[in-house]
Amino acid sequence: MMSDNRKYFALREVPIDLQKACGVDELQSLEEEISWLTEFEIPTSSEYAESHVARCLDNTLLTGHLRLISTLVASPKVDKKDVGKLS
Repeated sequence: MMSDNRKYFALREVPIDLQKACGVDELQSLEEEISWLTEFEIPTSSEYAESHVARCLDNTLLTGHLRLISTLVASPKVDKKDVGKLS
């Protein structure tokens, strides 16, 4: 599963020019990523706290989403002053 997460985010972090050629909307993708990050919650159960595998999976997932956000923010199409503002 961790390998799948890494592969997914590696594909999503392709250069902005290539994303444009493939029809990716950076602004929409960025909004979706920020929404996902806002909704994400780490479980607080003792089972989770004791599960190294679950924590590693969540760390990988969060790292991938944060890297993707960083890549999307680098797009010249994104106004950095407006990123994350509530509409």
